[in-house]
Amino acid sequence: MILLALDVYGIRPFKKAKRILLKPGLNTILGENGTGKTMIYQALSALLFNTPSDHIAFFEDQTQQAAVTFSTSNNEIYRIARNFKKGLWNLSKKEAVGNKFTTIETTSNKIYTWLKTTTGGLEEDERALLFMLDSPRLPSRQLMQNGVKNLPLPGRIAAPSSQEPAQAPERSAQEQTESNALFKQQEAALKTAQKKLDTLAETDDEMFAKQDKAAEIQKRIASVSELKDKIKQMQAAETERFSHFSAETLINPQQIKHFESDEKTLADDFETFEMEGEGLEAALMIKKQETQKKNPLKILGLFLVISSFLLPFVVPLSGLFRYIFLGGVLSGSALSGFAYFKRFQRTAAQNNLEKKLLHLDECVRKSEQKFERTHTAIYLMIKKTDSKNLAELKTQQSAYRNLQEKKEAAQTQVDLILNGETPATLLEKTKNLEAEVETLREQLKGHQELSEEVYRLQETLRDSEAKIETSDSTFSDLPSLDLPVQVGEGSFFSGLLDIGENGTRPSRERLEHDAGILYRRLRPQNSDLIQIANNGEIKVGATALHHLSPGLADQVFLSLVLSSLSQFSNVACPLFLDEPFETLDPASREAVMKILQVIAKKRQVIFFTSHPEFAQEKQIISL
Repeated sequence: MILLALDVYGIRPFKKAKRILLKPGLNTILGENGTGKTMIYQALSALLFNTPSDHIAFFEDQTQQAAVTFSTSNNEIYRIARNFKKGLWNLSKKEAVGNKFTTIETTSNKIYTWLKTTTGGLEEDERALLFMLDSPRLPSRQLMQNGVKNLPLPGRIAAPSSQEPAQAPERSAQEQTESNALFKQQEAALKTAQKKLDTLAETDDEMFAKQDKAAEIQKRIASVSELKDKIKQMQAAETERFSHFSAETLINPQQIKHFESDEKTLADDFETFEMEGEGLEAALMIKKQETQKKNPLKILGLFLVISSFLLPFVVPLSGLFRYIFLGGVLSGSALSGFAYFKRFQRTAAQNNLEKKLLHLDECVRKSEQKFERTHTAIYLMIKKTDSKNLAELKTQQSAYRNLQEKKEAAQTQVDLILNGETPATLLEKTKNLEAEVETLREQLKGHQELSEEVYRLQETLRDSEAKIETSDSTFSDLPSLDLPVQVGEGSFFSGLLDIGENGTRPSRERLEHDAGILYRRLRPQNSDLIQIANNGEIKVGATALHHLSPGLADQVFLSLVLSSLSQFSNVACPLFLDEPFETLDPASREAVMKILQVIAKKRQVIFFTSHPEFAQEKQIISL
């Protein structure tokens, strides 16, 4: 397994998404205190080994998520993602083409079962025991935290050996008194240094609090800036699209309702007028057609009159012809008069229909004028906004109102965020906090040197203790130096020899041999062998581990941890180290770094440190 990238979201101190790219071999992640090294280490542990996330500090108002991308021995790329806030898991595989990942599994049990098979068959707690090494697991750190003089051993420790301890040479009372006085001076110096260390720890907490406060103010400033940009965009849109609208010119919804009601009434009236007009036009057309037709009675009457007047030219008007003449003239005149009367009636009816049509048109015109007079404001707004009709005006007006509501909501949000302050005052506060953080960071620069001073004083006190004769009295605040130290389950050596299945567990003899080689690399002048008894007791030569100084105990611990890796070469898992060299002298640190370089040729190593001297190594990742 080769880790390719780690992504963290909402894990302190990373307010924004942070991606850390990793490569094969030795990766040194370098950063000062407070830059997030330990949080990255804890996130990797929670993702790959399912360790509790209690020690990971999150931003409560953001996504609390981490994802690690890695390649397996067959060059396939996978990603494990975990949402700590919602308790969600996801294992996905990168497709052969493109950058898309396809989900494989979403339950933690099945994901870690898959990891167990992929990495070589060890459970997650066994892999964590082998491949996660941080300073809290060091014997010296446990000593400082527990505040005892005996070292808590990294394994199951049985009763002390029955071998009689070597007797110290007798010293004079004066020498004993001087030694006791020196011891008290050194103990007082240790207490003073420890108080300073505690003060620096409080300073560290104060720096984190100020960083969080500055980040919160910066977030407020960014939110205000974003909201003001939105308000400007909305004002520009208002000027461009809604220049004719204002709060005073908006049409009242009641007016629109009245307009729509009157418009419906007018439409009904128009429909009635139209039907009536169609009836009148049809009747008028019939009358015109009747008027245009030739009247036979009129023709017949004219014929009789003309014939009667022509009759005297043909026959003398006497006897019967006189009556025929009179009858023709009278009957023709009657028929012609009747025909003209009918024509007059049709013309009068036609004129009446035309008047009715004109009256109907006048009614329509007056109705339209009355409607327009009643709703002048709406017609003016339709014309002013270049709307086609009321529906389009309503759409524009609704859009304008929505824009105004969004502007008001954004401005309200700005006022809530500012809470009576201005962006300038917030910016000034941020600058002041950042200056204070820098001052506190300067104060913390001596943290490492002070830790080393505390370590040196502890070493000196242990050497002084060995010179002070043991009295018969007991001390209520210190345990006896010869009492066995019991270590709970879960420590390194209590579980190391039980890792793996039967037949694949590490060999004690090989572990002793390999650890002895590494220990001599750290202490060339020491030829003592490391021994692990059947009951779990660890000795260096004839000296039990709990009788060594913290620095030597840490060297033995590191030798055993790093040498055990060679017996698990089939387990495909990177080695993670978080500040494991706190108590080592420069020569021992250099030796361990050379050992890590050798290990990195076969196994990816990810090393977290705040020491700039390691920045000389390749593949530095600065936070």
